[in-house]
Amino acid sequence: MDAAVKTPNALEQATPLRPRLLAGYGLANIGLACFLITPQLLLLYFLTDTLAVPAATAGVVLLLPKIWEVVFDPVVGLWSDRLRGRMGRRWPLMAAGAALFPLGFAAMFAPPTHLTGFGAVIWVMAAYMAATTAYALFSIPYAAMPGEISRRQQDRTRVVAWRVGFLAFGLMVAGGMSPMLVEMAGGGRPGYAVMGLLLALMAGGALLGSLRAVWKLQDRQRDFGAPLKPAKALAAGVRATLGNPAYRFLWIGYAFQTVAMGAQSAMMPYAVTYQIQASSGVLAQLFLAGAVVQVAAMPLWVKIADRWGATRAAIGAAAAYALATLGYVWCGPGDVALATAVAALAGLGQAGCYVLPFALMPSVVAARDQKEAEANLGLLTAVWVSGEKLGLALGGAAAGVLLGLAGYVSGGQAQPASALAAIPLLFATGPALMLACSAPLLFKLDRLRRRQGQPL
Repeated sequence: MDAAVKTPNALEQATPLRPRLLAGYGLANIGLACFLITPQLLLLYFLTDTLAVPAATAGVVLLLPKIWEVVFDPVVGLWSDRLRGRMGRRWPLMAAGAALFPLGFAAMFAPPTHLTGFGAVIWVMAAYMAATTAYALFSIPYAAMPGEISRRQQDRTRVVAWRVGFLAFGLMVAGGMSPMLVEMAGGGRPGYAVMGLLLALMAGGALLGSLRAVWKLQDRQRDFGAPLKPAKALAAGVRATLGNPAYRFLWIGYAFQTVAMGAQSAMMPYAVTYQIQASSGVLAQLFLAGAVVQVAAMPLWVKIADRWGATRAAIGAAAAYALATLGYVWCGPGDVALATAVAALAGLGQAGCYVLPFALMPSVVAARDQKEAEANLGLLTAVWVSGEKLGLALGGAAAGVLLGLAGYVSGGQAQPASALAAIPLLFATGPALMLACSAPLLFKLDRLRRRQGQPL
C-alpha cells in the first residue's frame, strides 16, 4: 500500500495534534467571535436607542440577513465539498471570506450621517447581509475541518475544545471591548463607527492569520487519503442529513440552546440599563465574567465528556446554564455583584453548550456512513451551522419583537412599566425555558446512541 494513503485504522491511531497547530487553527475564532457576539450584543440596542428604530422593526433587521445566511450556508458547504485543486477544498473559500468580512462588519455600525429612519435601516441591513455572506464563506469550510482531522471522538473533542477556547477568548475580548469602545469614542453614531472599525481590523487580522494553520491541516487531510464519494445534490443532501434521527435530535436540541443565547445576548444591554440601572461598563463586566469562566471550563467539560459520555455531559451543561440564568430574575437596581456572579455561573454551563454539541456532530453523522460523511462534511456542517445561526437570530429577533409589543419606546427615553416588566422575562426566564426544551431531545439522542452502540 502506498505510504501516502492511510487505512481507516491508521487514521484512528493518528498522532496527537501539536498545540501550536491547534492554536493557529483556533486563532480564527477570535475574528469569528467578533461577528458572533457584537451584533447579538449591540446591534438591536444600536438600532433602537441610537438610530431610534422601533424595536419590532429592529428585530426584523436582525432576522432577515440570517434567513439569507441559512439559505446560503448549505450552498457554501456543497461548493466547498466539490472544490478540487492545489489549494484544497476548504482554503480558497476561507481566504475569500477573510478578505471581504472586515468591510461589511465596519459598515454595519457606520451608516452615513445623512441617512436616518428607513434609509439607515436599509444601510445597516445591507451591511449586515454582506458581512454574513463573507462570514459564511469562511466559517462553513472552517467548521467542517474537525471532522476531517481525525475519526477518534477524543481527538475531535480536543480540536473543538481548542477552537471553542479561542472562541470564548474572542467573545471575552469583543464582548468586553465593544461597549467600552463605544463609550470611549463618545457614544452615539461616532462611537459605534469607531468600535466597528477597530473590531473589523482585529477580526480580519485573526481570520487572515489562521490561514497558514488551515493550509497545514489540509495537508494532514490529504495524507489520510480517505476515498470520498461524490458530494450529493444540495436538496437531497439536506434531506438526507435531517433524515438521520440522531443528527436531527442534536440539531434541534442545539437550536433551542442558541435561541436562548441569542435572546439573552440581545437583552443584556437593556437589562443593564433598565433592570440593574448601571453603566455600559457593567455590560462589559458581565460579559468578561462569563467569558473568563467559559475559557477556564473548557478542559473541565472535555474531562466530563470522557467520563460520562459527550451526550450526557451536554445535558448537564444545558441544565447548569439554565439554572444559573434564572438567577438574573433576582437582580434589581444596583445589584452589580449579584449579576456578575450569575454571569460567571452561567458561563460554566455555556462553555459545555458551545463545545459538546459541535464535538458530537461528526460522530453522529459518521455513524451511518463514514465515507459518505467525509465526502459531505461541508454540507453537513453547513446544515448544522445554519441551525445555530437561525437560532441565534430568532432569539434576538423574538426579543426585539416582544419588547416592542410590551411597549418599549425607542430613542433612549423613559420606559412604561410593561416594558420594564418584560425585560427580565426576555433576559432570564425565556432563555432558561429554551434551554430546558433542549433536554428531552438530548436524552433521546443519548438513548439512540447507546442502542446503536456508538462511542459515547
